[in-house]
Amino acid sequence: MELSIKWVDDFVFFWSPIVSITSGPSDSFSFDLSSILNITEPLGIPWHPLSKKGHDFQHSFNYVGFAWDIPSRSVSLPCDKHLRLLDKVSAMVMSPVQPVNKHTVASIHGSLQHVTVVYQQGHSHLSALSNFLSKFPNEHVVHHIPNSCLSLLSWWKKALAVPNPSRSLIPLPEYDLNIWVDASSSWGVGLLVSDRWASWQLLSGWNTCGRDIGWAETVAIELAVLWLSDCGWHDACVKVHCDNTSAIASFWKGRSRNIHRNDSLCRTTTLLVPSNLSICPTYVSSSSNRADPLSRGLSGQPGLRLSSLVVLPKELIPFLNRT
Repeated sequence: MELSIKWVDDFVFFWSPIVSITSGPSDSFSFDLSSILNITEPLGIPWHPLSKKGHDFQHSFNYVGFAWDIPSRSVSLPCDKHLRLLDKVSAMVMSPVQPVNKHTVASIHGSLQHVTVVYQQGHSHLSALSNFLSKFPNEHVVHHIPNSCLSLLSWWKKALAVPNPSRSLIPLPEYDLNIWVDASSSWGVGLLVSDRWASWQLLSGWNTCGRDIGWAETVAIELAVLWLSDCGWHDACVKVHCDNTSAIASFWKGRSRNIHRNDSLCRTTTLLVPSNLSICPTYVSSSSNRADPLSRGLSGQPGLRLSSLVVLPKELIPFLNRT
């Protein structure tokens, strides 16, 4: 029998201490590196010498392009890789009139897609680049970089400019603040936090150029995040009740094919990152959505208006008016 193995791939082995029934985990281990080498040597697996590549068991290690730290339960981008990617993105942003080919776009798209392991909110800042990549019929055609790509690359440049990028792998504490959002094409957008409310009327012309009810529902989630940010929430995952499955799915995917929904997602994730904040959009039926009356123009009690003033981003001012 023959053994076939892609020996050029990276491998990682985890070392777990022996657990005693009486005293729990100890400092003893049932195997070491020599145990692995003794098994693989007869199989002809050609490991590199540790002096050239690899290392013995340790708490922190590099694997598939990332630095993993077990004690702190975090993952980060190694300094050399981080700086190379920053230079790569900066070069494209600084040469906006220079035509590019498919290989160049695919290379930077693949690199940015890879580092979303650390920059999780970067998922929503890739769709324009993905769409641009699909425009190349072959390796020989060149195109000028569209403004939509330059905009998302500028976001990546700012994100990558922050030194020592890392992400905690420890789940954020979850909170249910009784937040409900809804949008209705017949009137506008509603936000309810427990018994306190806010509503915005959609202005004439909002449903043009690809903006639709899905966009309005995505904006409703964005308004909830604006409120959370204004109230100073951080280091938490907050539940948000919503009755639009498309808006929820777009948030979890981090992107949408609709450019206006994707713009809203980008603004939302940009708000979340600095505060190490996340949200958990949770589906409820329309009949159970407590924000439904607000989205249809039925105001709550005047004394229960949300005291926090949610300042609309400039992109939403032409389409929403707070009532």
